[in-house]
Amino acid sequence: MTFTIIIPFYKTQEYVKETLDSIKNQKKYDLKDVQVLFINDGDENFDLSILAAYKDSIPNIDYYKKHNTNWGGVINYVIKNGLIKGTYVTILDSDDTWSSQCLFSISQGLTSQADMIVGDTIFKNINTHSSKKYHTYFLSSGLHAISDKNRFLFCTLLHLPLCKFYKTSLFNKTVLLKEGVSYKDVEVYHDNLLRAKNVYYVKKVLGTYRENRPGNSIMMEWSKEKVDMIIDEIKYLDGIGLSSKAIFLLSYHKNNFIVNYKKYYQEPMILHSKLSLVFFPKSLKFVYKIALNKRIKQYKDIVRASN
Repeated sequence: MTFTIIIPFYKTQEYVKETLDSIKNQKKYDLKDVQVLFINDGDENFDLSILAAYKDSIPNIDYYKKHNTNWGGVINYVIKNGLIKGTYVTILDSDDTWSSQCLFSISQGLTSQADMIVGDTIFKNINTHSSKKYHTYFLSSGLHAISDKNRFLFCTLLHLPLCKFYKTSLFNKTVLLKEGVSYKDVEVYHDNLLRAKNVYYVKKVLGTYRENRPGNSIMMEWSKEKVDMIIDEIKYLDGIGLSSKAIFLLSYHKNNFIVNYKKYYQEPMILHSKLSLVFFPKSLKFVYKIALNKRIKQYKDIVRASN
């Protein structure tokens, strides 16, 4: 079996049929070669008849129910129990969708035996129905070798699990994630990237992310708990040498983080890079853009030197 799809499910019954439909409607790819791990993370109201309706169109759906430990707990559960059968594994959140060409496009990278195969994503606003495209900044389609010298160049701002496929032997060594909190996708992506030897990039939009769905981590009410979760991820990124990525993560949450941080804490948060992120200017995205352009120039210099 080539692909395993992990679907963490919790209170997204309104959207999960679209997610499953996007798997069912894959073109130019035989779904008999695909395992779906549908993990119910403690939702007592899930209607199992939803999965039953797909038994013919998606033949290999394995259903598991566990107590609620949030997204990171689902990933821990899958790895600890050795549930993955595919050579490659990906995570498709139960409110996200794939394009009909996703698996076919990703399969083009299989002959490279890359540690990771990734594609692009669009963010969809469910209120305005507008969309925004995000590139993963791997620059060109094809296989990219990764070394300690250039690894940081591949640390994209788009750490969401959507359209990221990992070789199972790599993914099964993912660091144990803290359970009961959000934003653990940051650690899954970067932990695997830091151990990967190469990445195959498909420069196509292969998935859609609902960025402002009620109930997701981005739309959570601001509280000390949310502030602490974001601090954990900012410090994680800074700790592995990604200060510019930490700056972008903060800028994504804009002034809400700064206001709420000051509400619960008196001191500025200082990173290894010696930047005070609480009192950083409003032009955070501009600063990140400068850092990104510097990465791209360094990447081109490395490629030019290797040729």
